[in-house]
Amino acid sequence: MFRVKQRDSNDCAVASLLSIIKYYKGNISYNKLRLMMKCDKSGVSAYDLINTAKKVGFNSYGIKCNYDNLSNVKLPCIAHITVKKYYDHFVVIEKIHNKIYINDPYYGKKKYKRNEFEKIWNNILIILEPVSELSKEFNHKRYYLELIYKYKKDIIVLVIISLITIILSIIGSYYFKSLIDSNKYIVFLTFSIILIIRIILEFIRNKVMIFIDKTIEKDLMYESFNNTLSLQEQYFINRQNGDILSRLNSIDSIKTLIFKIPFLFMIYFCIVVFCSYVLIIIDLNLFIKVFILLILYFIIYLIFYKKNNNMIKSINEEKGYVNGFLYESIDGLVTIRNNNIIRNKNNEFNVIYSNYLNIKNNFNDFFNFQNTLKSLLLYLSFNYILYLSSISLNISNIILFYSLFIMLIDAFRNIFELEEDFSNGLVAINRIDELISTDYEYGYSSSKIESIMFEDVSFAYKNDKYIVNNLNLKINGNDKLLLKGKSGSGKTTIFYLLLKYYEVDKGKIIIGEENINNWNLNSIRDNIYYVSSSEKIFRGTLIDNISFDNKDMSRIDLLLKLVNLEKDINMYIEEDGNNLSLGEKSKLLLCRALFSNRNVLIIDELLSNIGIEEENIILNNIIDLYKNKILIYTSHRNINENLFNKILNLEKKEVNYENIE
Repeated sequence: MFRVKQRDSNDCAVASLLSIIKYYKGNISYNKLRLMMKCDKSGVSAYDLINTAKKVGFNSYGIKCNYDNLSNVKLPCIAHITVKKYYDHFVVIEKIHNKIYINDPYYGKKKYKRNEFEKIWNNILIILEPVSELSKEFNHKRYYLELIYKYKKDIIVLVIISLITIILSIIGSYYFKSLIDSNKYIVFLTFSIILIIRIILEFIRNKVMIFIDKTIEKDLMYESFNNTLSLQEQYFINRQNGDILSRLNSIDSIKTLIFKIPFLFMIYFCIVVFCSYVLIIIDLNLFIKVFILLILYFIIYLIFYKKNNNMIKSINEEKGYVNGFLYESIDGLVTIRNNNIIRNKNNEFNVIYSNYLNIKNNFNDFFNFQNTLKSLLLYLSFNYILYLSSISLNISNIILFYSLFIMLIDAFRNIFELEEDFSNGLVAINRIDELISTDYEYGYSSSKIESIMFEDVSFAYKNDKYIVNNLNLKINGNDKLLLKGKSGSGKTTIFYLLLKYYEVDKGKIIIGEENINNWNLNSIRDNIYYVSSSEKIFRGTLIDNISFDNKDMSRIDLLLKLVNLEKDINMYIEEDGNNLSLGEKSKLLLCRALFSNRNVLIIDELLSNIGIEEENIILNNIIDLYKNKILIYTSHRNINENLFNKILNLEKKEVNYENIE
C-alpha cells in the first residue's frame, strides 16, 4: 500500500485518508484535502475526517469496537490511537495476520502484537467503503516534467556536449601513458588540442546550464507566487507568514532536484560506465576489487539515507518556526515595546533559535561522521589497489589506471553527494506542492450581479457549533443592507462565504441564477469588493494606494471629497499608513474600495474610527453613488439605520424591511 507522509505535525488524518484514496486508484491534491478537512494547528476531528471522506466518494462512518471485531472490518481503514500517552494520532490499518500491520503517516510501516496495539488504540475506527468513482485529479508531479520538457532542445544540446567532454576527458587520461610510450611532440600537440576543445565545450555547456537554471527558477517562482495569492483564506489562517516565506524560499532546492540532480547524475553515471569499461580492459582483476569498494560505499549510503531525510525535514520545520517568529516579532514591534516585553521575546527567541541550531548541529555532526567513514574507506582502499596495480602493471599503465580510478571514484562519490540536495529537494517539493497545486477555476462568470440569495446556509469552523446557522436572506440588485450583531455573531463569516474564502457546510448561496460553487473566483472578485480595517496600506503615494495602476485623477479627486479625506494625492504614505490617523486610514481604504467601482460593496465596520456625524455624511454620499448597486454595511453602532432598506439582525435572525426616501 502506498504511504503518504504527513507534511506537518497536525495533518496525520489528511495523509491517512490520501493513502486510502491512492489505494483505490484515486488522487487528490494534498492541500485541497487539507482544506476540505478544515485542518488547523489543532489537527482534524474524526467528524471532519468522515465528512471529507464522504465528499470524495466514500461511504464513511465511525465505529467503536474491540480487537476481536477487527477481523470483520473492511480494510484498509483508519484507526485512532494515542502516541506517547498524550498525542492523538490517525493511522491506516492495512492488514491483520497474527500481527496488525499499520501504515503510519509519521513513523512509517509498523507491526504490532495484539497487546502492543491495544495499549495505544482508542477502540475507534473510521470505515471507508468506496461508493463512487474517486477523484483522479491532475498529478502535479507532471507539472515538473512539463516544466523540464519545455527546454528539451537545450537539454539535448547539454547531453551531447557533456558526453563529448566525458569522452575527451577519458582520452586525456592517456596523456601520461602516451608521453612515455610515443613521440612526445605529437602527443603534446594532440592532447593540447583535445584539452582546448574540451574547455570550449565545457564553457558552452555551462552557459546553457545557466540559461536553463535561470528560466526554470523564474517559472517556478512566478507560478508559486501567483498561486500563493490565489490560495483560500483558510490556508493563511492555519500557517504563519514566516512558514509561507520559508516554503517560497525552498524553490532553489526544487530547481536543483528537477534539473541539476538528474543532469549531474547522468554525467557522473556516464563517467562511471566509461571509466569502468576502460579499467576492465586494462586489468579485470583489479577492476573487481574496485567494484567491491563501490558496493561497500553504496551500503554505507543506504545505512544513513533514512536518518538523513528525517533530520533534513526537522531542520526545515524548525527553520519555518524561526522565520514565523521573526516575522511576527517584527510585524508586532510596536506592541512588544508598548507592553515592555522585549526581554520576554528575547528569551522566547533564544529558546526557538537554540532548538533550531541544536537540530542543525546534530545533523552536521552526523554528516561529518558519515563523510569521515566514507573517506576512510575510499583512501585506504585506494592505497591498497594502487599497491596491487604496481605488482601487475607497467609504469605507463599504472599511471593510466591511477587517472581513471581517480575519475571513477570522484564520479561515484559525487553521485552520492547529490543525496543531500536530493533529500532537501524532496522535502521542499512536499512543502511547496501546496503553492504549485492551486486549482484554477473556469466556472460561471458575469459582468454584473443582479441578486444574492442565502438558502438555509450553515457554516462552522471545524466541528464547532454553527457560527452561521440556517441563514435565509435575499439581496436584490439595488438593496442597501445593514448587518447588525455583536462581535462573533457571524457577520464577517457571511462575507467570507460570499467571497468563497470558505465553502458552506449546509444550504447554498445563489448569485444571480447560479450556485456560488459554479462561479469563477476571479469573476466574484471582479464583482464584489470587501473592505475592512484589516486591509493593507502600502508604502507609496496616496494615489498609488487608491488606484494602483489606473490613474484617473478626476475620479480620485471626486472620491476623496466624497469620503472627506483632505490630503494631497501625491502625499507619501509610510508602510501600513503609519503617518495617518486611524480615521484617515479608514477613509483611504474606503476611497480605494469606491474607486474599484464593483457591483457589490461590503463595508465591514470600517468607519468606527470616525465621528457619528461624519459617518452619516459619508454613508449618504456612498448610497447616492451606489443607487443601482448592492451595498452591505456593518457597524457596532446603532445609528444610521434609516439609510438602509433592509436590516438583518443576526442575534434575532430576522430581516426588517424599510423604505429609503
